Amino acid sequence: MCDGYHEGGIYKLNIAPCVSYIASELLIDLWHQRFRHLNQDSLVKNTSLVEGLPSLQKVETVYEGCMFRKQHRHSFPSDAGWKADRPFKLIHSDIMGPVNAVTQGGNRFVLTFIDDHSRYIWIYMLKAKLEALDKFKVVVDILYTPTR
Repeated sequence: MCDGYHEGGIYKLNIAPCVSYIASELLIDLWHQRFRHLNQDSLVKNTSLVEGLPSLQKVETVYEGCMFRKQHRHSFPSDAGWKADRPFKLIHSDIMGPVNAVTQGGNRFVLTFIDDHSRYIWIYMLKAKLEALDKFKVVVDILYTPTR
């Protein structure tokens, strides 16, 4: 990248290659974002396709976000092999948070309960995880209160 030399008791830096590298890194990063995170090889190869696009040079930049987004995972099987044969036999639950966007009521957590048979969903907004037990008791009361 950059090189320097020692002259008269002072270390001097030859900055031209550094500035050139930094400028090309910033330029390719800008066009990488403008082209919806197109990879560098395609950007460098296809500069002639866009009028006015400057020539780009590939740099040793790793876009962590792009690496994670482009990774693929196998989807969960749609048929799990077993499903509850009646409502309320199996309830799935999850809690998410704390989230940065706080609601007007001060809630930072989301608690869900999903009935495996009917796919009916209960969603509760919570200020603290400690409230989850109270909401669980509410759902249990709903499930085990006889209907009239």
